[in-house]
Amino acid sequence: MKKFTLIVCAAMMAAASFAQPEKQNAPSILNGMKQLRTQRQMARPSKAETRQQDMRTARMMKSPLKAEELPEAIVDQPEGKVYEHAILTVNGLFYNWMYGWMSSATDAGDVSIVEGTDGNVYVKGILSSMAVDEVYWLKAEPQGDDLYTIKMQPCGAYWDYQGGEHTYYIARMEYYMDEESGYDDYNITDNTTVTVWYKDGVMKTIDEMNPEAGNVASAAYGPIYWHEAEEDDDYESGWYNNNQFYWSLSTAPLTETYFEPSENATIEQLVMKYKQVDTFYSKTVNVAFEGNDVYLKLYTSVPGWVKGTIEGNKIKVANQQYAGVDSSYGRHTWIHTASVATKYYEDTENPDDSYYYDYGTIVDGIEFDYDAENMVMSTEQAIYFDGARERIYYADYFNALTIYRFVEVPAVPTDPSITNFWNYDDYFGNAELDFTLNNTDVDGNYITPDKLSYVVYVDDELFEADAEEYGMEESMSEFPYGFCDPKGYIGRNYFCVFFAPAKNMGLQAIYRGAGEENRSNIVMYDIESGQVNIIENAGTGIEAISQKNVTSRCEMYDLQGRRVNGNARGLVIERRMMADGTMKAVKAIRK
Repeated sequence: MKKFTLIVCAAMMAAASFAQPEKQNAPSILNGMKQLRTQRQMARPSKAETRQQDMRTARMMKSPLKAEELPEAIVDQPEGKVYEHAILTVNGLFYNWMYGWMSSATDAGDVSIVEGTDGNVYVKGILSSMAVDEVYWLKAEPQGDDLYTIKMQPCGAYWDYQGGEHTYYIARMEYYMDEESGYDDYNITDNTTVTVWYKDGVMKTIDEMNPEAGNVASAAYGPIYWHEAEEDDDYESGWYNNNQFYWSLSTAPLTETYFEPSENATIEQLVMKYKQVDTFYSKTVNVAFEGNDVYLKLYTSVPGWVKGTIEGNKIKVANQQYAGVDSSYGRHTWIHTASVATKYYEDTENPDDSYYYDYGTIVDGIEFDYDAENMVMSTEQAIYFDGARERIYYADYFNALTIYRFVEVPAVPTDPSITNFWNYDDYFGNAELDFTLNNTDVDGNYITPDKLSYVVYVDDELFEADAEEYGMEESMSEFPYGFCDPKGYIGRNYFCVFFAPAKNMGLQAIYRGAGEENRSNIVMYDIESGQVNIIENAGTGIEAISQKNVTSRCEMYDLQGRRVNGNARGLVIERRMMADGTMKAVKAIRK
């Protein structure tokens, strides 16, 4: 199966990225930012279920307008004075299929504003959190007294998995209760324009668009699109929305700058080992030295570096450093220093949903122990990359970290983990195993990705991927770490076969470092029982199965409680049924 995205449903959920709890609270469905990386990777529906989800996430709009009567999208940046990377604050409402209507907010969105030479003001990014493939400029036309109106116009577009293009429009909408059905509903208003106040890089919605916090907006606006029905469609032509509405926004010019080393700095590539919840991970990082200043490039989605100062055998890192715009989220990002405690959330009503999580508390700077001779720096505390200035609302974090020079030694790779199995069905034409393979050894130490690979077993036999079926130059029975085939049937975190396995499907990691080959245990998914078995000391083949108290079924959810598939990356909640029948829910970082 080629991976596809259910964009209509995903776009509806994208507003979740605005969620900000008042404090860091792992059990909250509004906690964190990682869900943006999984917003388009939902549990795989059948064709019929796809249509049902379309119907659930789309609501008919009443309007005399049709899409072709509206202005064209503004793709190119207009001429004029530019305010790049302005900071956006927004409050709004979105619909979550599991929890219903939920409020959302952000104070770190990234927008661009142009004061056009034609007298209009143009803004791009106020709706960029939507799951769209392209974001357009919105034109605000002057009305006098620093007031501008944004008329109904294209704000973004996406292409669905069948290649169809959908354009989103911004429009003013009204909220009401449908007396016949008893449900909330929204209509496009007769006056579809949104009024804003603007001056010198600051744009704000006017008072009538700002109801009291917690109340549903009496007037709202949000992206909608026109659907032209075809013969096999289950719903008729009309305006549909993605259940995402905003009622308050403001922007402010960016005044902060981020740290980065100069061209004269000495940059070394080192290895960082760090902890998240109860698991160690490792990756390469760049470290720059310039006098007594040290710059750490720990998180590559932002341009900024973590700056520290060498004082004897310590490196001191200050809190609240600006890091630039996070390319993964479209958010301004800050670096926070923190202490971390691993806590347990117990859901007394649903014990199966209990889990462990890391709770970070911001501290006023941290210290690394620094061994200059051996180039080792370590701390028991943490560095967070946050989408908020003054609280933990993280995109990623690194706790109990050690940075050092990598020396290759023989190592046994950590076992792969199986996150899901999708059996064969006629619609997709394949079975699929979802997994995670980390470039670490059994102790969580870094191993070279280029020397890491894996093999796949199907029904107790080593599997060979046919070159023609997978679009490869030659058939393969061993796959490099991170391998993806041209047709999309093998990905970084999934593997598809074009038949229904009768018994099982599993993986084994192989590492060839320092002139020695070592293999992990074979991790095997049993189809009949839904149980994951570990085949210990298997060498190059299947010898004896050791059934441990390991995961027999694993369901994954993002931090808002939405089910995601095994290809999801970032911070997720794994709900695991163990081999002994007990349940365990843990937060996991999927690389």
